[in-house]
Amino acid sequence: MKKALFTMLIIIIIYSAYPIDDLWRKAQSLAENSWRLVPGKTTTIIETFQGGVSQGNPTTIVKSIYLSEEGKIVSETLPMETELPELKLEDLENLEELLGSLPSQEGSHTKVITLSGSDLDMSNLPPGMHTVQTSHHTPKDLTPKKEGIFFEKNKKFLTLKKVKGTKTIEGKLCRGYRYDYTKTGLKKDREQGTIWLDTTTGVPVLKEPAASKDLLATESTISNVYYGFNPETRQFYTERIEATTDISIPIVNLKMNIRSITIEEGHWEY
Repeated sequence: MKKALFTMLIIIIIYSAYPIDDLWRKAQSLAENSWRLVPGKTTTIIETFQGGVSQGNPTTIVKSIYLSEEGKIVSETLPMETELPELKLEDLENLEELLGSLPSQEGSHTKVITLSGSDLDMSNLPPGMHTVQTSHHTPKDLTPKKEGIFFEKNKKFLTLKKVKGTKTIEGKLCRGYRYDYTKTGLKKDREQGTIWLDTTTGVPVLKEPAASKDLLATESTISNVYYGFNPETRQFYTERIEATTDISIPIVNLKMNIRSITIEEGHWEY
């Protein structure tokens, strides 16, 4: 009798640490169909604050991502210089219209636009106008990989725990799962947080990773990932990433807050 009770207790503990249920299986099935998606364009707006006050103009970075002749997914930037009205985070809806007026060159794939007065001579510019500078770079290979919490079946690398109750996010009723995941089984690759799934479809709606911290500068970063879904193809994808970084360096009495939002769109399948 005691042995049976002990075995049942072990089963309950294992299940509570890895609650694979029908909703999670739906998410796994959708992930199987979605992992090859790549954003065709990303727009990132970054703004720095001190004491709640913006420290100058935001930095806006726009990239388009494509398949190179070598078969790698990369992004490139277009060297250019022009003028734009000052951009704010709330101007995101009008960003496409503003960018449409920029000069372009055949074969270019990316426009990286930096709006900042800290290192520029702004004296000759009209009010509200800022020089736009760009740089050229080729980042690392962006080829998607089939990995992550929906593919990990090793209980040593992934533990799950259901969040009690439900929560409405982006107008969708969601159920949460707290996860503790190490991609390689090593602590340096550890990721913790909560993923919220639509209670009907299993589509991921929001991932809230736990804050990452840098003890040297007492830096803390939170990056929330919001997902979109195409019901025709049954594929979900990253729609936007909202990040906040708090930096505090007591020795120089410095406190800063950096906020960014990255919009991903035009997804294509690799």
